[in-house]
Amino acid sequence: MFIGLNETVRGASHVDSGTVCQDYSAYKTTDGYAVAAVADGHGSKKHFRSDFGAKSAVEVTIKAIDEFCADIDEFEKKFMEDPDYLITKIQKYIIKSWYDVVNEHYNNNEVKQEEREKLTDEELAAIKTESIYGSTLIVAVLTENLCFGMQLGDGSLVVIKQCGESYMPIVDDESCPANLTASLCNSNAIKMFGYFYTYDRPLTMIVSTDGLFTSFSSKESFEEYNCLIASQLDDPELLKARMNKNFVRRTNSGSRDDISIAMIFEKEMFDENYINVQMQVDINKNKAAIREAEEKAKQLKRKARVEQIRYEKRMMEEAEKRMLAQKAKLREEMESLEVEVPEEADTSSEVVSDVSE
Repeated sequence: MFIGLNETVRGASHVDSGTVCQDYSAYKTTDGYAVAAVADGHGSKKHFRSDFGAKSAVEVTIKAIDEFCADIDEFEKKFMEDPDYLITKIQKYIIKSWYDVVNEHYNNNEVKQEEREKLTDEELAAIKTESIYGSTLIVAVLTENLCFGMQLGDGSLVVIKQCGESYMPIVDDESCPANLTASLCNSNAIKMFGYFYTYDRPLTMIVSTDGLFTSFSSKESFEEYNCLIASQLDDPELLKARMNKNFVRRTNSGSRDDISIAMIFEKEMFDENYINVQMQVDINKNKAAIREAEEKAKQLKRKARVEQIRYEKRMMEEAEKRMLAQKAKLREEMESLEVEVPEEADTSSEVVSDVSE
């Protein structure tokens, strides 16, 4: 039996400014498969309907997986024959479906003054319709015999293996130009999609928007947090409440961004390997303690080096002062030794006269 869980928290910056949450998360489970998805609408002024764009991205994705997995046996067969082709086909389907939805929404909903108040007429006219709804998208799909994930834009997909270890199979696209967020609204979105697949059944798959990742100081801490979440999947409702409370704290004291998460897992698989993830949590605590000790040691080393540099600088300054004092003293002594020498009388003529006589 597949089980899913999701949670979205409005970012502290949006609460303060009175703006809507631009994240969206959802999941769907059936007897044959499960899908989880999150999306993060872009925050700049030209993406003023990105909240609808994010919601649409998640909804069309779940619908796409529904259609492709209508016959799960046939889907798994085609997937194993050519996974790259089938995943790319799903991505294209999602992009087209999203374009259709947002364009229909635009045609049926005239842009209101309060929506475009920060834009001039020229700026609004220059924006593509799709850009108004720009959003990222991260998806995880799990069946009895395989799993795969897709990612467009920032955010994270974490896989928890049966042994309890966690890893992020999709890395950020280094080829994406600087300051350009990979998005469904990009004309070359299909080339910006990242994906992975495996036939090793995971313990769970977790997708989240970047508001969660950026609230951590390191990738290791973030992965360990996902492992900690997985260790509490024995009580999904309690976990959901705990995540809500933790996300509120994180957005207020950390990223200040919206935070969304969604996860899927197979109950039987989880029950069989529950002890493994519990043990991994203990291992991770020890790793975190070691990292903390190493960081403190580095800080102490840096502090000692700073103190050494300050000491050496102080010694140099004192040496320079002594040298200047010695120079001044030597100059005084030289000046005191300078004595005026009297002019000698010219006696040369007298000597000559004495000789002549």
